[in-house]
Amino acid sequence: MIPHRLRSFLDWHRVQATLLGCIIFFGTQCSAQEILAVVDWENEPSYAWDHDSPWGSQHATWDRPEPGAVGKCLRAVHPTGDCKDNRGFAWTNLGSRAGHRLRIRISMACPTGSGKTYWMETSYKSFVNAPGNYGEDYDLGDWNEVKWFNGPALGAGADGNNNLWQEYSAVVVLPNNHNVVAVGFETGSSEGTGGAPEMRWDTLILEDLDGTGPSVTRTFTPTVTLTRTNTNPPPPPTKNFDLHSNSNPHPHPCANRHEYTA
Repeated sequence: MIPHRLRSFLDWHRVQATLLGCIIFFGTQCSAQEILAVVDWENEPSYAWDHDSPWGSQHATWDRPEPGAVGKCLRAVHPTGDCKDNRGFAWTNLGSRAGHRLRIRISMACPTGSGKTYWMETSYKSFVNAPGNYGEDYDLGDWNEVKWFNGPALGAGADGNNNLWQEYSAVVVLPNNHNVVAVGFETGSSEGTGGAPEMRWDTLILEDLDGTGPSVTRTFTPTVTLTRTNTNPPPPPTKNFDLHSNSNPHPHPCANRHEYTA
């Protein structure tokens, strides 16, 4: 018979060994979260593209007002006229991250009950190589949802979020042959319907959930240097890439129905 004092000693060390084993096991299963880029709009960032629709009675004015979710934010305004305008960022040379889970995070605020026939989007797409024109590629309608809002008349998506800041995200897996990930922001309203509510975005984060670096405390300093793909400057301030990993894998709802027809 094992003395009570010795039995307690052995039991305690069994618990310690079990805990240590669990820590080692789960530690080998966890990857380090690595923040690749943060855009916070405290300063004017360099966009990869800035695209106006070929139709429209009032193109969007983009600026960086306060208050955002933190500090300044990106805002799109076309209150009385219609358009389908987008701009965004692209990250290249990502081939070494093939098979990694990349998470896109963005804060958005959009009024509810505006009565407008509008849409507000944050979308993403990966590419083998950068397209000739990101904005025109966005207009093809095969980008994927991070978060979309729609006026009730369009029948797809929520009608805003009561203009309250909320973060949305999507996680995708980069395929072996893809080197580029782009994130676009679009503001639009159906031709002839009279504009859109004010739309705001803030704190875009791209992070690698299977990265090699330690988890980084969120900062709000732009860390992205991008190459423009069009010659028009932005207006002054005033997975396999698994497409079914997103909670909304359906085709882009605004792909064709908002195009201008005479």
